[in-house]
Amino acid sequence: MPSYLNKYAKERDDKRIQLEYEEEMSKHPPGTRLMPEDERIETLNDLNEAKGMTCKELEKLPVVAHSGKM
Repeated sequence: MPSYLNKYAKERDDKRIQLEYEEEMSKHPPGTRLMPEDERIETLNDLNEAKGMTCKELEKLPVVAHSGKM
């Protein structure tokens, strides 16, 4: 196959891939991005760890109930 036909086929495929990507990105709210799976898992683990630490700190706080009568 002549090289110019390969070039046009590659350009057509690149354009199709770019259009598919832009279509997918238009489904997401502005200012957001699609995270790679490994980054998503790492972020979830960090958030779960922070949640656990926060819950432990909240459990240490004293709880006082006032009856309203003095």
